[in-house]
Amino acid sequence: MSILSTQRKKGFGTNLMNYIYKLAREQGIDRVELDYWLDNKTAKDFYDKQGFVEYREVVYKQL
Repeated sequence: MSILSTQRKKGFGTNLMNYIYKLAREQGIDRVELDYWLDNKTAKDFYDKQGFVEYREVVYKQL
């Protein structure tokens, strides 16, 4: 998912995540996982503010 750059800082991402958390809780889900591109500082900052923590790192080798 993404929010257009012109629409950021308006609460849309936070509202969407709160809705996702609500749906998850209603379904008995107690964990939300996601990923984003390593160089996406905007996403990292947003998810940090949402309380997400790092627990896994994915690497690859181009052949």
